[in-house]
Amino acid sequence: MNPFITIQECVDQGLGNFIFIYCSTLFQQPSGYISGSFLLSIEDNSPRFISTIRALEVPEGKSIVVYDSGDYTLSSKAFWGFRAAGFEHVRLLLRIVSIPTGVEIITGSPPHIKKSSSAYLPFNNEIVLTKEDLESKKTFYQQLVQINYLAFDIVDSNGGLLPSSELMNLLQNSGIKFSSSRASIVFGKKACLGGIVLNYVTGRSVAVVLDDINKPETIGGPRSRSNSVDEDKYQSGISGYTVTVDEGVSLASKRKVVRNKDTALCSNCLII
Repeated sequence: MNPFITIQECVDQGLGNFIFIYCSTLFQQPSGYISGSFLLSIEDNSPRFISTIRALEVPEGKSIVVYDSGDYTLSSKAFWGFRAAGFEHVRLLLRIVSIPTGVEIITGSPPHIKKSSSAYLPFNNEIVLTKEDLESKKTFYQQLVQINYLAFDIVDSNGGLLPSSELMNLLQNSGIKFSSSRASIVFGKKACLGGIVLNYVTGRSVAVVLDDINKPETIGGPRSRSNSVDEDKYQSGISGYTVTVDEGVSLASKRKVVRNKDTALCSNCLII
């Protein structure tokens, strides 16, 4: 599934099929939002961010569309948070160039999304890692990819997503070192957005590190394994809900879906 979506595509598919979530900081409130949106305040602190995501009460039966003021920093972080919490249908809204018929922009700030009093959703730290999670790994099969900057726009002048081949060339010409045939753990200042783009253009599984780190301090040398069977072992070994963000991969869930928030799983916790 394409992780990106335009506002026109939302209109074409029916706005009622989506829940729009405006992502902002605790101190900067939006001046306008898409009608029907909810507000999600994105924490800088990784444990607090994870706790917030795990406590969210998201209406069932709709795809989640996350967006922000336009630079994708906060919305891309929320994207990974929802994926790690087991939500399969999450899309990142591309910057709105023009407002199509049927979309209403409301002045002010949307209501906050509802939160439970406790963190009841699971969180897959094989997909979204903290610095400590990464540095505690004894071994991993993915390549480490550092993305601090994306010196290009991911949309064209009309607001459409650039072709994957063009995005691939832009990544490679930006000095970002990666193999398109391997899964990745992405870290750096732009890890969240870069990770989405990398997954889209390579079709390989991607994990991201939330914390802004230059280099994992305790990883002094190569600790990854290039054996192609490692990814399959890794995927089948996760006793969870979200196994991979790879397109076309489907593994049987080891857990039954339970539909109330008093359990460790929600009805959105599916294999991607």
